[in-house]
Amino acid sequence: AELLAFMQDRIYPNEQEFAKQSHAARGANGVEWTHPPLLVELMVEAKQRGLWNLFLPVDSAELAPEGAHLGRGLTNLQYADLCEIMGTSIHAEFAACATNCASPDTGNMETLARFGTEDQKRQWLPPPRPP
Repeated sequence: AELLAFMQDRIYPNEQEFAKQSHAARGANGVEWTHPPLLVELMVEAKQRGLWNLFLPVDSAELAPEGAHLGRGLTNLQYADLCEIMGTSIHAEFAACATNCASPDTGNMETLARFGTEDQKRQWLPPPRPP
């Protein structure tokens, strides 16, 4: 229910703004990979709503540092249903990016949770802070 509310309240109404900010941010200041401000804002909100790294199974989430707020312990089948919902945005990766469930983040986050050093986990697993 929380993912559906997030989609209705925050993702669908912001699709055009996300596209506009994404195009404006592309290559800005010589940086190719820059998250638009709207996306960073939604990433922080997704974490607050418990929608961060939904793909991460419970055994991997348990390996992450406290406060990283990882996963819900879903099976692949349960996660697949959420992916179907996230994929209904006009920009298919918008909701997945906002919840850190887009590739390659999914595989990278699980690898870091399982095999990263404690410093790497602290640096890369929590969501970004707002600018």
